[in-house]
Amino acid sequence: FTLESHFSKNEALLCCSDWHYGQVSNNIWNEYNVEICKHRVNKLFNTVVNAIKQHGIRTLNIALLGDLINGSIHVSSRVAAEENTCEQLMHVSELLANFINELSVYVDEVNVYSTYGNHARTIQNKDDSLHADNLERIIPWWIRQRLKDNKKIHVIDSDYYEFIYMQICGYNIVCAHGDLERFRDFGVTVNTLFTKKYGKTIDYTFMGDKHHLEAFEQFGIESALVGSLCGTDEYANNKRLYSNPMQTLCVFTPEDGKLCTYNIKL
Repeated sequence: FTLESHFSKNEALLCCSDWHYGQVSNNIWNEYNVEICKHRVNKLFNTVVNAIKQHGIRTLNIALLGDLINGSIHVSSRVAAEENTCEQLMHVSELLANFINELSVYVDEVNVYSTYGNHARTIQNKDDSLHADNLERIIPWWIRQRLKDNKKIHVIDSDYYEFIYMQICGYNIVCAHGDLERFRDFGVTVNTLFTKKYGKTIDYTFMGDKHHLEAFEQFGIESALVGSLCGTDEYANNKRLYSNPMQTLCVFTPEDGKLCTYNIKL
């Protein structure tokens, strides 16, 4: 037994959710714009690198959980935006590509999984929209092309529609954006679906969309609701819904499953 060989089996999962790149907010709780977004991503990078070093992580799994751009589905989204939707999409894709590329320096392997949120749908009225007709599906396509020469990075397509499925240290994990889900039911719902349809019993679930932090366990399934990078926007402030801007990093081991969680305040 050596410490190095023990750590070599550790993996991490970084959930990147609800960046809402392009959004402008300025309220009593939070200020946010493109430059602040970049500053928070840089802070997130430094914290993740420190955790990678501390836990001896060799494989980093990244789940892009959607609403990475602010989009233009609501009038308020268009008014509270520094860039139009196309600019948001281009710039956040490049920001993510650089972020992932730089993280790959510190690990042996990076697996990138992605789903899409609701803010980048192509039709304003959700009742007239196909859920999968979503501009955010371009983001992993761009990252794959942009980083194709980095052999450490694997951009993995989902075979499960809007759900992300992955296996970390032998544990089955499902992620979704969350706009179609009830958080308290999510673990049992996806476990039933994946058990019946794919023969996979789910151990952990992660979702975003709600812009706040919450954890819940039922029937042995641990579910986590992760925070947003953007923090409290004008809609949330007007309803007195407050939360810290944050992203979530989890460390997994073969023996313990999810060993610890870093809710990284930004």
